[in-house]
Amino acid sequence: MKKNNNKYTIIVITILVICFLTLNRGFRNLIQRYMLINTLKKENYYYVNKQSCLSKEIELFQKNTYYTEYVFKKLGYLKPGEVEYRFINLKNKKNIQK
Repeated sequence: MKKNNNKYTIIVITILVICFLTLNRGFRNLIQRYMLINTLKKENYYYVNKQSCLSKEIELFQKNTYYTEYVFKKLGYLKPGEVEYRFINLKNKKNIQK
């Protein structure tokens, strides 16, 4: 008889605890805020890494050599005294003339 009473009391207590935790507004808010904090920490980690990469790039841009190489290479500008050679495909030129 005592074993059955102990089982029922344990079951009742666990059901009450589960109901208290799930139906309690403060506990739900605590869990929501905990999940929000975790997402904000991940977002903060991402932006801190991005900031460090951008600061390294700024340092490289401040060095004149890297900046000029980047501008001339990526944007297609010519350095002073350079000559640009363009090669035109003859097949495309014939199609344009017709």
